[in-house]
Amino acid sequence: MTHEIKSIRDDGTPLAHRDLYFSVCNFTNIYRGNYLEIGCYEGIGLAGLAHIGNHKPGNKETKKYYGIDPFLGDEFVAWNEHLALREDLEGTDEEAPVFIPLTEQKENLYHNISPHENITFFETTTEDFMDSKTDDEIKDMNISVCLVDGSHHYEYVKKDWELALKAIGDKAGVIVFDDTHEEGVAAAMMEFEEHFIAEHSDRDLFSYAYTFEPIIKKNGVAEHIQPLFKLYMIADKEKNSFTTGSDLTVGFEQPLVEQLEGLCKVMCNVDEYNKYAEKMSKIDQISPLVQTNNKGTQ
Repeated sequence: MTHEIKSIRDDGTPLAHRDLYFSVCNFTNIYRGNYLEIGCYEGIGLAGLAHIGNHKPGNKETKKYYGIDPFLGDEFVAWNEHLALREDLEGTDEEAPVFIPLTEQKENLYHNISPHENITFFETTTEDFMDSKTDDEIKDMNISVCLVDGSHHYEYVKKDWELALKAIGDKAGVIVFDDTHEEGVAAAMMEFEEHFIAEHSDRDLFSYAYTFEPIIKKNGVAEHIQPLFKLYMIADKEKNSFTTGSDLTVGFEQPLVEQLEGLCKVMCNVDEYNKYAEKMSKIDQISPLVQTNNKGTQ
């Protein structure tokens, strides 16, 4: 991209871990439906995905990329701002708000997504978005892949996965939860899993938790490892197939679960990501991240 990225972060990268976007990028290439990102921050990841999707060889029509963000930061996404605000209010009767405006992030997002006609952005909360759209309007967005990365408070993550599930509907698709080591995200994500199993017993659900490094440490030694993000592949309702509505071909040389785990691990591999990033910097035309054929994924 020749368009200069604006960011409050020195390295100009998305707030989420790069392997998460590597995973999402693979799935948006594989599935024929569109992409929804809940919680866009500065729009760097959203803009990058839209750029790659628009350059995928063989695309007969432009894939659409949707984003939702009210630019209200909780303590997880705007820690320094909340800390400074608490210090300012110390000794007063005033309580610090749960959310504070993310003014600079908002300006950067609109700048970063401006070159991409395949992006539609909604400056609103998930709850207000769902209240403003009919079920048919959400269905017409034709979402196959959704990233849940908004507020990390339980009640808001729950609203996010409710929208993600509604947006994917009866199709095969993928929901990715970021920052699953946070208590509120983990609780809402587990409720999503319980809800899906109870309400959609006729559809398979495959999950993959990605762990990059130890999160919880004591005296420099990891006590246990928490996943950074977790993805769920949802089977098509009619045929109970993970591949319906996608270009993914699954062979039968291995059990299905092993094949899907292998696919996710390839997607989340840092070395493979770096190879792809290097390739992107050298060529204009971008090839698919995951090659498929009638013998299964490679």
